[in-house]
Amino acid sequence: MRPDVVLRAAVPGPAAEPVPPVEPVWAPSRALGRAVLLAGLFVLAGVLLGRVDLVVLGAPFALGTAVALHRRPRGGPGVHLVADDTGLAESGSVTATLAVDNRDDADYDLVVTRTRVSPWLRLAHADRPRAAAARRGDSEDVVTLTGEAIRWGLH
Repeated sequence: MRPDVVLRAAVPGPAAEPVPPVEPVWAPSRALGRAVLLAGLFVLAGVLLGRVDLVVLGAPFALGTAVALHRRPRGGPGVHLVADDTGLAESGSVTATLAVDNRDDADYDLVVTRTRVSPWLRLAHADRPRAAAARRGDSEDVVTLTGEAIRWGLH
């Protein structure tokens, strides 16, 4: 047998460990840094120079930043992939639905999702990103993927 030939197992191995969900980490953006810096500079310059008009100019930036920080999302949207069958036969058809739900108090204007699919499933357009709006307390089906299984077993 040649050393560069790798044979696949006739029987699928144990099911892979499920990937734990990753909670999004919210990081401050450059826009937040600019707003805080601009408000701070206006207030500092107004205090040092004794000019109330500079403090008044910086107040909208400070108030807008405070309101935006108070209304920011606390968690991320939930993404669920629901398949019609977990154990598939070779050349069997499979249908999967990708759904996005929002359990947070804030609305998400845009949620972009992308599926990771087993190499043994041929799903049409599974590699393309999908976008949806996730309103507060709402669940929305983003896309339904259909295709066939190349190999049998759990995917």
